[in-house]
Amino acid sequence: MVETNGKVNISVGFEFIQDDNDNAVMLMFVFWGILILIIGATGFIGNILTIIVLFRKEMQSTTVYFLRTLLITDTCIISGCILSLSIISITQLYPQMWLLTDVIYPSTYTPINYIVMTLQFINFWVTVAVSVEHYIIICHPYRAERFWQKRHGFILIGVISALAMAYNIPRYFATTVTFCSASYACHSIISTAFG
Repeated sequence: MVETNGKVNISVGFEFIQDDNDNAVMLMFVFWGILILIIGATGFIGNILTIIVLFRKEMQSTTVYFLRTLLITDTCIISGCILSLSIISITQLYPQMWLLTDVIYPSTYTPINYIVMTLQFINFWVTVAVSVEHYIIICHPYRAERFWQKRHGFILIGVISALAMAYNIPRYFATTVTFCSASYACHSIISTAFG
């Protein structure tokens, strides 16, 4: 079993900044701790505005159901990125938060990774479904009524979700959590033989 590398290696010109360096820890904090929070907050604001529009009573087409699915998956992906990247970068700057870094994060890494990757799969294929739907509506308008009904949209979203969950099951078995050799309660994420 191999320990997963969670370190940051940054190269600037011909110089390499390792995350044992204070500059690398600060860069990690700026990029993952601050910028992801700003981008995530912007995404949440955009998603709230989209919720106001898409969840109106008169919005009832299959395209709207696809867009609602994209909205939900996007919001959950943003949350997962903030949980997995921002929080861990903040703990690198404040070592007194060792409980979060050494115990909680390793224990939640695998489920959060599975959920985020499943949501990305759903997001991608629902985007493809929207594109196919619009192709059929524009290029074959007389056949569109037969192919794209609300029930077909729900079934397609359900099939995509089931495939996404099944496809990402191996991610659950790719890593595991073990105790560190440190004297305090410490956990480490390692790759399994399957991973």
